Order: sequence, then C-alpha cells, then structure tokens
Amino acid sequence: MKEILKIILESETSSPEAPIWMDGKKIKSRMTDHPYCSTRCATKECSSSQNEGESVCELGLSYYSYKVDESWLTIYGVLGRKTNHSDKSLKKSSKGRGYSKYLADIWMEKISRTNKLIKEQVEISRSEVLHYFHDPVKWANQIHISAEKIVEKGKGQSFGEKLENSTSETKSLFQAANMLVDSFKLTGIYFNPESARYGEIQNCEIYKLFDKVQSIIFHAEGKKYNKRFKMKGTSYRKISIYESFPIIPLCLIQNALKYSKTAEIEISIEDTSTGTDVCITSEGPHLADNELIDIFKKGVRGKYANRLHHDGLGIGLYVAQKIAEAHNFKITASSTHQGYERDGMPMATNEFKFSIPAIGVR
Repeated sequence: MKEILKIILESETSSPEAPIWMDGKKIKSRMTDHPYCSTRCATKECSSSQNEGESVCELGLSYYSYKVDESWLTIYGVLGRKTNHSDKSLKKSSKGRGYSKYLADIWMEKISRTNKLIKEQVEISRSEVLHYFHDPVKWANQIHISAEKIVEKGKGQSFGEKLENSTSETKSLFQAANMLVDSFKLTGIYFNPESARYGEIQNCEIYKLFDKVQSIIFHAEGKKYNKRFKMKGTSYRKISIYESFPIIPLCLIQNALKYSKTAEIEISIEDTSTGTDVCITSEGPHLADNELIDIFKKGVRGKYANRLHHDGLGIGLYVAQKIAEAHNFKITASSTHQGYERDGMPMATNEFKFSIPAIGVR
C-alpha cells in the first residue's frame, strides 16, 4: 500500500538520510539536494528509474533504486562506488555527500521491514472488521434475491418496466435490499481493494446492467430530486466480469445524481471493435485539472462537493476506480466550462468515461 510507505518515509523516525524519490515524487530528507541537481540537471532521469542497484546520472553522481511493493524508491545525488570521482569540481561540491550503497541497503531493509509489519497488522485489522459483516452480508443477499424474484414476476418486457409496474411496497423492498447489498460490497472493497477480484466470473450485457441500475436509483432517489436518466446507444455485447463490477454503475450514476444541477443525466453505451465504451454526462460544478485526478483518491471530494452534499465521504469513486483496475481499465473524468455560474459555482459539462475490454476477465 503506497499510503503506508509514504507515511513511513515522511515520519521523523524514518525520514530518508539522503535525497529520495518515491514514484517520481520528492520525499523530504535529512540531506538537501546536491547543488548540481537543482542548478544543472534538467532531465531528472533518476526520478523515473526502474533499474534496481547503483546507476550514474549525466552529472556523474550516483543514485540507488529499489522496488518496495508497487513503488520505486530512488536515493539520488550522492557519492557512490560508480560516481565520477575524477571530476574535481564535482568532488569539491559534493563534500559530505558520501553515501555508500551498503548504507543505503541497510536503511532500505529497515524501511521494507517496517512497511511489511505495518501491512500485516492492517490486514489483521481488516479481517477482524470484515468478519463481523459475514452474517449480515449473507442475510442482505438473501433478501435481495427474494425481492428481485418478486419484481421479475411483474408485468413488462424489461426489468425497468417490471419495476415500474410493481406496487410501491415491492419497489421499496427491492430498492432497500439492493442498496444494502451494494453498500456492503462497496465497504468490503474499500477496506480490501483486492476483493474486487473475488467471486465467480459472469457474463454480463453492460447496457442492460446500467439500465437496471439507473432504474433502481431513479425510483430510490431520482424522483425525489426531480432527476431523470437518458439511456443512449446500441450495445448488445456480453463481457465477462467479476461480481464487483455492478458497483461501478452504482457509484458513477449516484455521483452524477448528487452533483448534477440540471434535471437530465445522460448514459451512453456503445460497442466498439475492442470493447464497450461507457460515458455518463451531467451538468454540475466545474472540476479543476487537479480535481479530475484527485477525486479518484481515497477520501477526496471536489471543491464544491460539500456545498451540494455534506454527507459524502470520498469513497464511491475511489472504489469504482479500484474495481475498474481489477477489470484492466481506468475511469477518466473531464470537465468543460459552460460559461456561466449557478449558485455562485461555475457550471460545466462533466463526463466520466471508461472502455471495458471485450476480452473481459479470465
């Protein structure tokens, strides 16, 4: 987990003894950058190194790279065995910067060991928390299955029509059961992202899945906020997915519902030669470039999110992205200014897109 490793490196007790990059981002260290690094180096080749061991940069300084879990750590701008020691100017400016690969290995071993121990404790805590959800999850699933069977007995061609023609009591029962099951799934993946790959693989018609989810959300929340969903596209392809996949339409459609400032939300689904493209479009507060990236991070919400909905926790989009990654694709977001403000907020057309590969998962 990158978050744990970053916390360890930034702590006072484990702060790096020499300048260091973590996945291309600088981590505060006890030693300042070598003068050459800030004044003469434009490429920063060491920041993207993925070659374990000692290397020499274009300035003649050594850097050491290590792989810890999924991250690359690189100690740079130091004097090592391979440093160009014949350069007198370099030697003079590098006084006090002797840091051998041997010392770097010892420090990195300590960091790796600490990271491993903390991860093990986190996993133990997660297991204990999720253990208490075991029986409630089973009961919620059974209620959901029964409620869905009741809806399927109704009149209509599609599930949406059958749900629309159901009694208000049946609608409420199905919606509550569905939301409860999905909430348990979302929480489980939040605590353990690897669980996005758990369960049986199933073939799914993506268009029908989104249609079903939008129908449930419309009856559960959409009507109350005077929102409507417009389905577009001609998609019929079935793709193999994990059991976690339905959380993606749930999170994306709910997100659009929460932050849309207009009545209509468009859901477009089209088959292509390589997969199925999905785009959810709504009009709401503009998202800055940094927000478009950060909103997929754990606990992060957009600048205007609290003004529209105070109860969000920054969980949904994070979980949706983790599930997308388990299916070998990524969700992207874009925000295009509309040139006017509403309630003091600049309005934009916001799109959340992804393309699920036709090959699916195996």
